[in-house]
Amino acid sequence: MSSLFSIWVLIFFFIGYVVSSFYPSFDPSSVAGLRVVVTGATAGIGRAIALHYASLGAKVIVVARTQSKLESVVREMRTAGARRADYIVADLGSTEENSFSDMVRKANEILGGLDTLILNHVISEGTYRVGGFYDGVDMASHKDLFNVNFFSYVSIAQFAMPYLEPS
Repeated sequence: MSSLFSIWVLIFFFIGYVVSSFYPSFDPSSVAGLRVVVTGATAGIGRAIALHYASLGAKVIVVARTQSKLESVVREMRTAGARRADYIVADLGSTEENSFSDMVRKANEILGGLDTLILNHVISEGTYRVGGFYDGVDMASHKDLFNVNFFSYVSIAQFAMPYLEPS
């Protein structure tokens, strides 16, 4: 039984080796100079993504609501090696589509084009919970959730497509 198991393990690794040889490996230099916009980049995954792109030499713009947090992330990105690091203060919970188009247009102007758009901003329902599990959550709160977590994504992507398509 152990010899049969060993044979299967060898077969598994051989197949893995053969399959992996057909896929090119990641070349970090391919990221250098990319023009990247990351929303929700002042904490968590968005911040980590922005810093990682910066460390690979990308030109990165971070977008969020709080200017002081954005300034902090920009300093970190510059230290990490970003070719360019900037920020745009924007309320992505806005219902004004002009704010999305203005943000995308401004990012395009600063970077001279867009190669990558990472939409990472989000608010959770927990932000609006007042009492118990769902106590105090009203329809306006649900509309805010959809504005931030869905409609802003669609709007930003729609406005960014003409800038993203050339690259």
